[in-house]
Amino acid sequence: MIKHHRLHPLKHRRPAILRALVLLAAMGLAMLLRPAPAQASEGYAQTWGGLMLANSNDSKPGGQWGAGAQFGFAAGITDFWSIVGGVETSYHLATTSDDDPPEDIPGMQVLGLFAGFRYNVDIFKYVPYVGLAIENFPLGPRPPSATTASRIGAKLSVGLDWRVNRDYSFGALVELHSALDAPADFPIYSTVGVNLSYHFRL
Repeated sequence: MIKHHRLHPLKHRRPAILRALVLLAAMGLAMLLRPAPAQASEGYAQTWGGLMLANSNDSKPGGQWGAGAQFGFAAGITDFWSIVGGVETSYHLATTSDDDPPEDIPGMQVLGLFAGFRYNVDIFKYVPYVGLAIENFPLGPRPPSATTASRIGAKLSVGLDWRVNRDYSFGALVELHSALDAPADFPIYSTVGVNLSYHFRL
């Protein structure tokens, strides 16, 4: 008599279940690795407002820190190039030097108006960029010994925008500012900031 061995239903289905799990895992991995939809810049404008920490680096060892804000506007010329402009300001509290005897370093307000260009390194969901702008400083930055305030300067920007959707983005940036008129007499001024942007079609 021939005995018939009855297959366990789970053992019979196991290869099909494993194939389905492998297929689902592959599909999930493909979704994760798929590039985010591009966020075009050409024909779009961006306006932003943000908060920043600012440092008048050469005022004293460790710098003279302050808090401030920045407001700006960018218009896309192409997907990668934009023209930018805006205003930024910060206030740096009075402090004392590390000299012996210590010297008082007065508080300082900085006000800058800037205009320049930005290059988007990428135009997907995360948009890294670099920028270069000319600045006019109605106020500072200046060391205590300066007899006149710096008026003309330049700044280099490195930043990243996270495009939450077509209309809004969160951003972070680092900027280095330097006076162009008598740069040796004025401190390097650096800022680190975060911002919220609104994007719209021109």
